[in-house]
Amino acid sequence: AAQMSRIDATFERCKAEKRAALVAYLTGFDPDLEGSFERMSAACHAGVDVLEVGVPFSDPSADGPDVQAAMVRALKAGSTMRGVLELIRRLREVHETPIVLFSYCNPLLSQPDGVEATMGRIKDAGVDALAAGCSRLTALDLSGCAGVTPFSGGAAGSPSAVSGAGTGSAATHPRECGGAAGPLPRSDVAT
Repeated sequence: AAQMSRIDATFERCKAEKRAALVAYLTGFDPDLEGSFERMSAACHAGVDVLEVGVPFSDPSADGPDVQAAMVRALKAGSTMRGVLELIRRLREVHETPIVLFSYCNPLLSQPDGVEATMGRIKDAGVDALAAGCSRLTALDLSGCAGVTPFSGGAAGSPSAVSGAGTGSAATHPRECGGAAGPLPRSDVAT
């Protein structure tokens, strides 16, 4: 039998305990690299069931004012996709808490070495799932990934329901895959 993922095991444990899972969202690099690491580590130590780590984006129009402000602070602190993945790698060295990487499509599509290499880095950093909030579901086609499993921290505690920011979202466990399509990435997105 296949080994259960950290996320699946967490939701099964919460179900057995007859409680909802506590899924916490924190923006990577907010307020800065070390402050972000300290806050994320504290959330894991405090018992958060799943940690969702946001990749800062220069146009977070689908998010509310608090997340928008966090993204502005993080970008001012020098956040990049690679930097957020290194932050997650550090967290993974000391915590087994499931980690979901949340990103708008543009930071994923704008990586100079392409989507496949980015997906490899996401997996290697220890990310358990990727939630890509897109203005169109077709902006990032992850359907070619083996074992695609949607993730949601909402929907009655079910990890099988798709949700996210904007008008649609795609989510998957990280795998080496490609198939990017849709709008061209913005040039002002930090990579």
